Amino acid sequence: MTHRESALGVLTPPTEGRVPPESPAALPGRPDLSHRSRRLLTLGALSLGLVLAAAALAWQALGAARPPGVARMGPAAACLLAAACISVLLAALMRQLDRFARSEASLAERNAVLEATRRRMEAQAAELQTSQALLAEQSAALETTLGHMDQGIMMVDADQTVVVCNGRAMDMLGLPRELMDAKPRFSEVVAHQAAAGEFRLPGALDAAKYDWSRIVTETQTYVRVRPCGHVMEVHSIPLARGGMVRTYTDITERRRSEEQVLHLAHHDGLTGLLNRTAFLQELGQAISMSERLRRACLDPGAELPRLAVLYLDLDGFKPVNDTHGHAAGDAILAEAARRLRAALPSVAAAARMGGDEFAVLLTLGGSAPSGTQPGNTPPSSTPLCNTPDQPEGLAQRIIAAFAEPFSIGGRHCRIGVSIGMAVCPDHAGTPDELLRHADSAMYRAKASGRGACCMFDAAADEVRQHQGQMEQDLRQALPGGQLFLDYQPIVDTTLKIRRCEALVRWRHPTRGLVGPGEFISRAEASGLIVPIGLWVMETACAAACAWPDDVHVSVNLSPVQFAHAGFPDQVAAVLRRTGLLPSRLNLEVTEGLLLEDTQNVLHAMSALRATGVRFSLDDFGTAHAGLTYLRRFPFDVIKIDRSFVQDAAVQPEARAIVAAILAIGAAFGMTVVAEGVETGEQLAQMQAMGCAEVQGYLTGRPQPASALLRAMARPADAGVPQAGASSPGQGIFAAAAQPC
Repeated sequence: MTHRESALGVLTPPTEGRVPPESPAALPGRPDLSHRSRRLLTLGALSLGLVLAAAALAWQALGAARPPGVARMGPAAACLLAAACISVLLAALMRQLDRFARSEASLAERNAVLEATRRRMEAQAAELQTSQALLAEQSAALETTLGHMDQGIMMVDADQTVVVCNGRAMDMLGLPRELMDAKPRFSEVVAHQAAAGEFRLPGALDAAKYDWSRIVTETQTYVRVRPCGHVMEVHSIPLARGGMVRTYTDITERRRSEEQVLHLAHHDGLTGLLNRTAFLQELGQAISMSERLRRACLDPGAELPRLAVLYLDLDGFKPVNDTHGHAAGDAILAEAARRLRAALPSVAAAARMGGDEFAVLLTLGGSAPSGTQPGNTPPSSTPLCNTPDQPEGLAQRIIAAFAEPFSIGGRHCRIGVSIGMAVCPDHAGTPDELLRHADSAMYRAKASGRGACCMFDAAADEVRQHQGQMEQDLRQALPGGQLFLDYQPIVDTTLKIRRCEALVRWRHPTRGLVGPGEFISRAEASGLIVPIGLWVMETACAAACAWPDDVHVSVNLSPVQFAHAGFPDQVAAVLRRTGLLPSRLNLEVTEGLLLEDTQNVLHAMSALRATGVRFSLDDFGTAHAGLTYLRRFPFDVIKIDRSFVQDAAVQPEARAIVAAILAIGAAFGMTVVAEGVETGEQLAQMQAMGCAEVQGYLTGRPQPASALLRAMARPADAGVPQAGASSPGQGIFAAAAQPC
């Protein structure tokens, strides 16, 4: 800080920030004054007083002329006068000096204020510079963000001037940069888009979306579809001081994903057909529309549309799927769907109901509202089909489409289709009931030989429902202890019991005794024969342990049991648990088993026979078996069907067949059993022809194990019927009558 000049012309150093201890300014109420200035002033005042005193003395000594009447002043008076002058002069000087000090203090205070102001202004200037730099940085960041954000944004002020429009908004709206750099009005932007054809789609130029008076007062959110196919979600927010901010979000991919999810929710992912849920919805809508048309029709003779449902199931799909794998199965299902579409009218709705089952919905005759959509997208109204031979003709066309072989990895396989049909309102009035009736007709078509079509029949459906109820009851039979076994003896020519065949019976809680011919087929169809057959085998083996060692037990087997994985291990486990020797167990199979899966059956039979288990071929001569099967399969016993045995007495042809079977058995070293021997003549004839063993009501009815034990205790020749007797009601080993 520079020195300043005082009022006396003396340069004084700055006093800011320090006050000398001897300075009067250090005392309260006294102005600040430098030590040097005070000393100079004091010396000057004393010098002036001495000069004046000297002058007074000189004037006295010289006797200067005095004015008249003035007395002569003595030395003392002169000295006093000089002292008084000096005092007056000093007092004046001190007052002046105080004024100078006060002025100097005021000046220093003002300088301090100015210095503080300068520093504050410098700090504010630095803060302003920092704020400007931060603002510039934030502006650059905002500009970068607006330029790279995924959303488009447009800001319009209260004067409708577009003050902000990022590059994304320009790209999404098709706006040129030259137009937006010129800060156009919002109405000019809308006019430019209209001229470019952006609003040519129906409903695109909605007044509510571009009316300025509503834009600045209402928050708006809507979806806009551009002609190029892009879909935008537009969100407009009014600003407090007028104007608005509008954002644009590209939701094209999201809309596609939503449409794909919606498609998958209504369609089967493998075939592209409708799924079960969507088909039921479509069927319900079609039935509702049909009912409304019927109620609204005033002409009783008018032809109103009827709905038909075709229910399809592929024939032979499961073996192919199991053999070649699920990938091959999926390829077959996709090809089946393609063939089904090709065979259907364009307005028919087709669906995959699950697994290898499909369904078709169409309208027969009449008319329906327009607006149906072709293909397999859910139509907005009832599908129409005006082919005159519907639905039977359509079913035949579908069956023909499946006649060509399917190709799987270079291999060809044949997959057929069975079709059931039901019509609304003829057969049902609700979606579930109509579909159930078509499904029932489809099962009837399968039972008739497959590759066929059947219309719903109420009587046949009643039978099927009865079978379904029987299946439900049968599921409770085994755990409920409702099943039991009877045993029918098989005797040799001396009427000695050689083996006993175990026959399962069902004591129904409400229907009483149910014969095996009534429920065994349902058990096989439902797969219940596997646990039931295992129970029969274990129960029979346990009972045989109480018989003589030379009496064997025969157990009938179903092809379903043989197809079950690990069947030989199950048989071995039963024998271990019961303690029965494997050689005393005789498993009876029918010729139909040999046609199912020859290689697997042969492998299972060989594994069991290696343990000592014996096999019988039941009902020989009634199916497709031949000598080839007797050569390939390890049978120990063949049983002549009862029809040949009973006809041998009156028909030479039947007698010749029996003789041939006996000769085959002898040639192959197999025991031959004649079934169905019910009279003495039949027994005598079988004995005369050399048949080793017989089975029938004559030699023993099916009976409980306890009764069988009592029969075994009686002599074998007790009560032998004579030739010519015909009393099937009484057997050699008779027991209480039991239905077989």
